[in-house]
Amino acid sequence: DLLENQMRDYARIEQLDRYDSEGIDSQFEESALPEQQMRARMAAEEALERRDQRRRRGRRLPGALDEDEDDDLRPRRRARREAFGLRADGEMSEDFEDEIPVRLEDVRGPLSEAIAQEPVNRELRRRFTAFLKHFKAKAADDAEAEAGAKDDGEGSLPVYVSKIADMCKANRQSLEVSYTDLSTAAPAIALWLSDCPVAMLSLMHEVAKEVTLHLFPEYSSVREEVFVRIVDFPLVDAIRDIRQSHLHQLVRTTGVVTRRTGVFPQLQEVCFTCEKCGFVMGPFHQSTNEEVKPGSCPNCQSKGPFSLNVEGTVYRNYQKITLQESPGKVPAGRLPRTKEIILLHDLIDCARPGEEIDVTGVYEYSFDAGL
Repeated sequence: DLLENQMRDYARIEQLDRYDSEGIDSQFEESALPEQQMRARMAAEEALERRDQRRRRGRRLPGALDEDEDDDLRPRRRARREAFGLRADGEMSEDFEDEIPVRLEDVRGPLSEAIAQEPVNRELRRRFTAFLKHFKAKAADDAEAEAGAKDDGEGSLPVYVSKIADMCKANRQSLEVSYTDLSTAAPAIALWLSDCPVAMLSLMHEVAKEVTLHLFPEYSSVREEVFVRIVDFPLVDAIRDIRQSHLHQLVRTTGVVTRRTGVFPQLQEVCFTCEKCGFVMGPFHQSTNEEVKPGSCPNCQSKGPFSLNVEGTVYRNYQKITLQESPGKVPAGRLPRTKEIILLHDLIDCARPGEEIDVTGVYEYSFDAGL
């Protein structure tokens, strides 16, 4: 036991605590160091201090200027700061104070795999958070510049801070984000959104909720989740032009609603109970593409049977509408094509049969066990 007899290690041993005179410099005086040795020691300590300062500066964010740096370094540092998507003052949030941002433009390989990496995920969250908190439309900026000294206040609120305030005032949970604004202020996020919409929308939902709760801490008691809805997507595809190449991509199309189902509960997070040992497994996130079932019980290693655990299962609202080509867009002699649109959460009952709507969503295949 190291702690039981630890004081014995510090006991004085007369034979070992004395030094032999052999090898000791006879010119060495214990009273004071020679002047040359003292100067050398001071120089070494100053060199170590300068080295430590350089290391601390190396951990700072690109674009943050030191007080003793020359002015000719500012344009180069400003370019690096803009490349990393930092704010004009070079500061970052407290959560990422000691982290060096990742340059999203240099990421190689499949974007779906890169999003799962912690540094990339953190940088995406940081950039989208800065976009929601600080983005201002160019027209609003020009108006503020023209006003100049006439306005003594703090100026207008950022666009999406105002939208979040309006959303909370109406007790909604959908935040509409313009793809045009996103491509202007954060082009890397816009590109990743068009290529990997499922993963990016999930990340954007979480960031939007964090920003909303930062501005309105009590809003979690009103709505448990906040969803980002993309509008102004530049590419509009006709229903008959949607093909296999559009799978898992962000798609925008228009049409007329011809049919609408009722509202049904759909599994969102499901838990299972092992009938043999009573162990509760889950929660498992239920996707719309396939049914999620456990292979074996982690407690007793049995293959089942498993029953649905009602207490741990979470449902969500689910509705399906049928979208048909507008009569004026159907080629002569052709039948109008249709697509099924799945509406979740607060989008339920947002469209009625007979209305012409504009839909932006992710194009997915419908899972069928028979295929």
